[in-house]
Amino acid sequence: MKRLVGVAVTALLSVSVCFTAFGAVSTNASPWAVPYMEQAYSLQLISAPLLQQAQDTITRVEFSEIAVAFYEKTTGTTAPVPKDNPFSDCDDLAAQKAYALGIIAGTEPGKFAPENPLTREQMAIMLVRTLEKSGVDMSPYAKKNPFTDTKNINAVTVSYIDKAYGAGLISGYQNGTFEPKKSLKVQEAVTAFLSAYTFYESVQNGTAVPQGDAVMAKTVTINGKELTLGQTAEEIVATFGEPTRIDETVFGLDRYIYAGDSYFWITFENDVAVEFFTPSNGFQYQGIQGGTVLNDTSRVDSISNVDHSAILNGEYASARIPLDYENQICGLLLQTKEFAAKDALTGSLSGTQKNSIEKELLEIINVQRKEAGLAVLTENTGLDQTAAAHSEEMVKEKYFDYKSKDGKTPFQRMMDNKVQFHTAAEVIATTRGDVVQLYTELLRTPAKHNSIMDSTMTQVGIGVSNDGKTLYLTIDLCNA
Repeated sequence: MKRLVGVAVTALLSVSVCFTAFGAVSTNASPWAVPYMEQAYSLQLISAPLLQQAQDTITRVEFSEIAVAFYEKTTGTTAPVPKDNPFSDCDDLAAQKAYALGIIAGTEPGKFAPENPLTREQMAIMLVRTLEKSGVDMSPYAKKNPFTDTKNINAVTVSYIDKAYGAGLISGYQNGTFEPKKSLKVQEAVTAFLSAYTFYESVQNGTAVPQGDAVMAKTVTINGKELTLGQTAEEIVATFGEPTRIDETVFGLDRYIYAGDSYFWITFENDVAVEFFTPSNGFQYQGIQGGTVLNDTSRVDSISNVDHSAILNGEYASARIPLDYENQICGLLLQTKEFAAKDALTGSLSGTQKNSIEKELLEIINVQRKEAGLAVLTENTGLDQTAAAHSEEMVKEKYFDYKSKDGKTPFQRMMDNKVQFHTAAEVIATTRGDVVQLYTELLRTPAKHNSIMDSTMTQVGIGVSNDGKTLYLTIDLCNA
């Protein structure tokens, strides 16, 4: 967040940027993976060198290092070291510890092959073994995986994949495959281990639900009316009336926007509702009420340390409840299990899709402001142009910063576009995903959330650009 008071002294002011306690951390990760790498580093699951190898293929020895760090952190003990090194080609201490724990085996007698890439099936095995060695019984969470390419592999390996899948640690590809023999990047492996860590926490605090007992409601109540995933567009319209408009999403699907008393939307795939989202307080789901504070009695499976959302997983549906930094419930994202597991994002966004994202995000922000008793923000053409140009430049020049490549501050860019203001602020964010992911980026950081909720701000401009499936967002605000 950047803010300026007094246009006349723009060049004289130094404005600080607020980040989430990772100022000294540097990583070459893809934008979507940066928060995952930073979080893993803060939890001491990965070492500093891995931060600069995020886009490299992860090796067997590197994954062993993460597994051992996970074990030692969760158990509070030091992993044992074999009396004699069992490998002639590897003297790495973490590899020996992982072998002694039974997390990983050699490739052949006396050989570890430390630099060999780790495959996805090996990752699933090691994730499960690490959790089991950390004291988690994974058997109750096993669920038959739906992947089309795991039917003919070793039954023991499949049993590990079933446990990892049932616990929500792994997912497949859009075409229904798992690609067990495919190697993976460091950032992908780290993301999987963060999921394992979140799962471990949920088991420890008693909120993890074994698959056999998981009954996840696929119905949400909004404004006293029920909406159920799996309903057709015709059934939705019969209950809620015609939508305010229909947007085209980053999934290439139709999204029905309802901008009435309680703002919400439904995304349809093959004329069936696969996603529901609301930032409004007017929902009830699984005993959770919008606008309240999440507490220890709320029925959730876990809290994501990455995007600070409460997570509920079940047989049919997957729910994420965005939380602000004070644990205030700020909406509900409910998706069918199949849709949530897909990587269905479009890698190339049209102008129409970008406009939809910008419009939806402004509506979400204004819902938050209205429910907090604040005046809604109005669009300013100059701010729109300023925000859009900055997001586009960050994508084109491959950087993420408030200051432009030519050294201009947000406030100088606003003035270049003839924006007149008494006070102004800028918020930037980047994430892989959709509008909801941008929204959670704004919620979880106090500086960013406080900027969009600033009662003195009256006008706004929002610009979104994309680098493949990663979105770059700039929000410019001012009080004219």
